[in-house]
Amino acid sequence: HSPMPFSDFLDDLIRHLAPPSNPTIPEPIGAKMLQLMDTLRQIPCLLVLDNVESILPGHTPQTASRNGSTEQHPADDEMYCELLRHFDYAQCTATGTRARQSCVVLTSRVEPKPIQYMSGENLGVRSLSIPGLQLTEIQQMFRTRGSFQCKAAEWTRLVDYYGGNPLILSI
Repeated sequence: HSPMPFSDFLDDLIRHLAPPSNPTIPEPIGAKMLQLMDTLRQIPCLLVLDNVESILPGHTPQTASRNGSTEQHPADDEMYCELLRHFDYAQCTATGTRARQSCVVLTSRVEPKPIQYMSGENLGVRSLSIPGLQLTEIQQMFRTRGSFQCKAAEWTRLVDYYGGNPLILSI
């Protein structure tokens, strides 16, 4: 499933998060990002973006727009990355102190480069890597579900292909 065009994504976020007193969504993308960052500073919320690797450059440049047509949005990949870079700044007030009104949680099978550069013990972004299950753990998981037979090389291929992701493997 392809990510939605970046402009539509921002419109949806602003529509859901902005206070009712400010229902207007600006047209330029830069103004939309600023409005979203202001909203995250002002209104406490938890924003969870799942499957972030799908918006990373090179994943899928072709997306379906709201009117159903399929269009190329090559600049969207970079705009999504720009948004990730802005999330840390959204926590700062004009005086440079941390506002901590909102929290953004990203899930991804790949750590986005903007996050790598912003994360650290003394920085506002934290990164937690959760490795996939190992072969013996996956074999145990399959045993509890029933009978599953394959050769050693096939087990290794299965684990490597899905990165040890227990949710995908259980499906």
